[in-house]
Amino acid sequence: MKAVLRVLLLAWALFGVPVMPAAAVEWQEIHTAASREPAECVSWAEGRIDCFTRSFGGSLSWVWSEQGKWSTPQNLGGTLATVPSCVVRGPGGINCFAASARGVLATINMNGGKW
Repeated sequence: MKAVLRVLLLAWALFGVPVMPAAAVEWQEIHTAASREPAECVSWAEGRIDCFTRSFGGSLSWVWSEQGKWSTPQNLGGTLATVPSCVVRGPGGINCFAASARGVLATINMNGGKW
């Protein structure tokens, strides 16, 4: 343990490498109607992030960011029993899968920005 501390202090003294990482910044709230489940986020272009979650009512909710600016959340409908799982097919192409309230595997897909 002492050896690791010495190496870190030496790196800081020689190269200006900080010993401790910078403190995290405050979380930015982007979707207030999302459930308390993990979001599924994918990216199909530089500077683009698409995030999906199940809303408190069970529908699929989508929010995206382009160049750091977040969209207004969109309700894509459905009645989901599980958190969605999404994959990117290419630019503007996403498929999301989830079990429906009836216990059936359901999918929705984006092609060129349209669902």
